[in-house]
Amino acid sequence: MEKALTDHYNQQLLDESPVTGFRTVTHSRLHDRDVLSCKNHVPRASEGTTVILGDELRLKDMLAGAFEETSPVSLWRICVAVAIGISLGVLLAQYSTDGNDEWPDWIALPGDLFIDALKCLITPMVFSSIVVCIGELVEAGKAARIGSRVMLYFAMSSLVSSTIGVLFGVLFSNLFVSQLNVKVTSFPLPQFSIKCPNGNYLASSPDAYGTMALACTSKNATMDHQL
Repeated sequence: MEKALTDHYNQQLLDESPVTGFRTVTHSRLHDRDVLSCKNHVPRASEGTTVILGDELRLKDMLAGAFEETSPVSLWRICVAVAIGISLGVLLAQYSTDGNDEWPDWIALPGDLFIDALKCLITPMVFSSIVVCIGELVEAGKAARIGSRVMLYFAMSSLVSSTIGVLFGVLFSNLFVSQLNVKVTSFPLPQFSIKCPNGNYLASSPDAYGTMALACTSKNATMDHQL
């Protein structure tokens, strides 16, 4: 009996009014059940009447989404995990790796994987949510009014975040080592000499006209004008 009612309900969903575009569904026992207890739920009708599914009841109101489910993660478990992570961080900070750079990478691997997984999930989820919200606002004709509020909140949040960033940067500026205070030690440039076939070394020396000229002199490699 239940299967027959379901088939009849699905067949009625295919009927569409050529004038209004709404789908008409003949009321049956299946409609006696509450649909997610939504605010826009259509009142129950008597047996045999016709219910119009327009703006009052949408398809998404008849489906249970993942956001309507209760999260199984409890708050106290999150707090315990945070306490364990902080304790392990403080404990491991007291030990030296003795030049082995692989241990910090292995310890940070689970956290890096978790953060990367969050980035992979959050980015498309936020994009999809924004697209759906904008589509619903445009459909409802409230895009201009809500859009101005969104821009105002966005500007305020950007200003607050910039202020907090500058404030913390000034407060903790003494903890960072500035590269401008590092003393630079000058090293002498390496010198080399070119030995001529006659055994002398090639060097630059002024000629009779006062210009510098190259000549093979008899001096050694430690002369003042070397190349």
